[in-house]
Amino acid sequence: MNKLWVIIKQVYLKNIKSGSFIFLVLSPIIFGLVGLGIGYLVMHSQTTPNIAVITDTPAAQQILAKNKSDFKVTQNITTAAAAEKALRSKKIDGYLTLNLQQATPQASLIQRQGGNTVSSTTLKTQLTALKTNVMAAKLKLTPQQTRALMQPINLKQKTLVFKDGHQASNRNDRQQAIIIAINVITIAIFIFLAYYSQIIAQEIASEKGSRIMEIILSSISATTHFLGKIIAMLMLMFTQVLFYLIIGGIAYQVFKDNQTVTSIMKSVDLSILTAPEIIYAFVFGFIAILLYVIAAAMLASVVSRQEQTSQAVTPIMMLGLLGYYGGILVMGGTKSSVINIGSYIPFIGQSIMPIRLAAGDATTLNAWLSLGITVIFLILLTAVAVTFYRSNVLVYSDSGFFKSFKTSWSIMRSERKQKRA
Repeated sequence: MNKLWVIIKQVYLKNIKSGSFIFLVLSPIIFGLVGLGIGYLVMHSQTTPNIAVITDTPAAQQILAKNKSDFKVTQNITTAAAAEKALRSKKIDGYLTLNLQQATPQASLIQRQGGNTVSSTTLKTQLTALKTNVMAAKLKLTPQQTRALMQPINLKQKTLVFKDGHQASNRNDRQQAIIIAINVITIAIFIFLAYYSQIIAQEIASEKGSRIMEIILSSISATTHFLGKIIAMLMLMFTQVLFYLIIGGIAYQVFKDNQTVTSIMKSVDLSILTAPEIIYAFVFGFIAILLYVIAAAMLASVVSRQEQTSQAVTPIMMLGLLGYYGGILVMGGTKSSVINIGSYIPFIGQSIMPIRLAAGDATTLNAWLSLGITVIFLILLTAVAVTFYRSNVLVYSDSGFFKSFKTSWSIMRSERKQKRA
């Protein structure tokens, strides 16, 4: 047990101090801060468009001038000639010609190329309201009747979701939020498994390539060495997750009274974090990361030089990408028997089954079946990986990775036959 702890401690401390691990941990925070900074600069660098309003209804200019956020109205320009002159001299960004007294109200917006653009959607909304008021006045409607006329209809939406033959949820927004959250979790899981698979492969390949492995395995067993590295990778992963939780808690305490943060938190349903689909996604993710790390360690024991690490890890990374793209297809509404089968396959199912479950395409029984298959495969892979590692970690070959793997597999089988005999 002491020897196992020595390996765990050595691998953990070595990697937690490395620049690559520190960058991996800090990069989401750095990119998030950069994104927020860019958004802030864009929002505060935008200049409000300045326009003139030429209309046959003076009150319309006064009403439009009250909107100072989407555009500003230069009220001293009241004729088309003055507006064109101001436009040519770049004193305004455009002018609006508005005729509300005609049988059919007309509006025309002329803007200067290179000037600040007026939002046509916002302008149409305001002009529609003006038109309604003018028509209501012509029809001699009371203010109450006018307000009733302009009041938008209250449309309620409801979507029923059925799981296991029973209604599970009737809130479409909650279901969509869960699907989006699972997609984010899937992306994070793929990043985790790709990074930690690469790290453990480099660990083993560097020790084997420098012949340090021979010295290490003279003091401890190959099985202890293998398990120590796997546990160290899991400890690194938990350290990274714990760091994010601490930073998130501190950030919330600091900015919880901020108006923007408050409005965002009101629009976010945090109860989805305890939804069964989210819990399944985390469980699938943890098992998948462990599965990929063990597979990467087994394949890395074949290589003789660190330069061959990418060749060893590439096959399982392709499986990870295949599962990720399958999850994207499910999220887009694609239904296929191939994707359904893929949700039960280890190395792939962790990205597909949680999204299928959230989308209502799979039942809880399906999820448990997929999870059971993955766990059984993980146990079998661990047993094979330990045996494979023990038999081949000190075998060196100058041939390519695939030939070396074939040779290593033959060596492992021969040793197992000898033990049986």
